[in-house]
Amino acid sequence: MTILVVDDTDVNLRLMEAILKPAGYEVITASLGRESIEIAANESIDIILMDISLPDISGTQAMKEIRDTVYGGKPVIAVTAHAMRGDKEKFQSEGFDGYISKPIDIQEMLRMIEDFLG
Repeated sequence: MTILVVDDTDVNLRLMEAILKPAGYEVITASLGRESIEIAANESIDIILMDISLPDISGTQAMKEIRDTVYGGKPVIAVTAHAMRGDKEKFQSEGFDGYISKPIDIQEMLRMIEDFLG
């Protein structure tokens, strides 16, 4: 199973790789929303973990473009520091399939990924 991790912070990308690779997932990373759209169009991706605050376009806009163009109905999970009351519902109403707040709970994230891919 291949996971696309989109985050503009190199430390976060390395952390996600350090968590996901030992769990048996292939990981592809992107640091820009436009880059994630291109990767989704050209790679076989099973799930996307999408940061919301990206420097070029928002993670929400990237998710919508991916959904509209190439990726179809595979899961896209928002991974974000936006953790106020109502943020989870907001992101899910915008089209994300799941929501993980930063700092991430590793076990919760792995369970969510397994639930979507299971």
